[in-house]
Amino acid sequence: MKNIALLLSIVFQFAIIELLSAQDIIYKTDGTEINAKVIEIDESTIKYKNFDQQEGPIRSISKSTVFLIKYKEGTVEKFVNANTGSNLNQNPNSNFNSGKSSVTSDNTFTDSRDGKIYKIVIIGDQTWFAENLNFQFGTSWCYGDDLKNCEEYGRLYDWETALVACPEGWQLPSDDNWAKLMNFFGSEKIAYNIMKESGALHWKGKSSKATNESGFTALPSGIKDFYDGYGGQGICTAFWSSTEWQKKTGMAYYIGNDLTFAYHHYYLKKNGHSVRCIKK
Repeated sequence: MKNIALLLSIVFQFAIIELLSAQDIIYKTDGTEINAKVIEIDESTIKYKNFDQQEGPIRSISKSTVFLIKYKEGTVEKFVNANTGSNLNQNPNSNFNSGKSSVTSDNTFTDSRDGKIYKIVIIGDQTWFAENLNFQFGTSWCYGDDLKNCEEYGRLYDWETALVACPEGWQLPSDDNWAKLMNFFGSEKIAYNIMKESGALHWKGKSSKATNESGFTALPSGIKDFYDGYGGQGICTAFWSSTEWQKKTGMAYYIGNDLTFAYHHYYLKKNGHSVRCIKK
């Protein structure tokens, strides 16, 4: 009976996932979201039905009040703000600064969407964030639902949000980008210690060989497992790749004290992992 109950529970969870993923999400510039079925988009208007009232009336909204639509199949459409003429890729809950983001001579980058400053590092011919992204947007979390963890370790994002969370001019790295990084170091085993922050400030246990020679500064931010919740802070991290594995899974690189190499593997897209942006 317990096995039957467990099976029914799993089936129910997947049914909920399918239901939630079958809707379009309209992100407005005022910070609100609309769960919808988009009907039509013309030059100035988006027509839609509320997802939970699909037998109801067709509604409309001005495109100038919308900055992004995430469609049920996973594709994303960004819109141009009528007031600034800039492509918006911003936190709906933040005060948008229309000024251009920039990389400065002191190897930092200022994200104009919320004013946060990130260290950057050039490794080979690729320019990376040297810190985890901390931009409140879409489906993302602070580890343990504690804002202090976002400040220390960055946010955890589901895969679909991670795809579009990086600021203008930057993107979520693909498997090819990650492979190029690993090859630059020599191998995933060598990269393991070169990428990890040295010392015991954040990493617990056996991190004595970590050197952070690369300047990448991988922190043990932990993960948010879709089924089991938060775990692993202090002992592991996982970085999303933009490469999809299957319909419900995406690729990521896992670094943890339980291994001696950077582990390339697939994970549920609903999981929460860290994001490192790479310059386009």
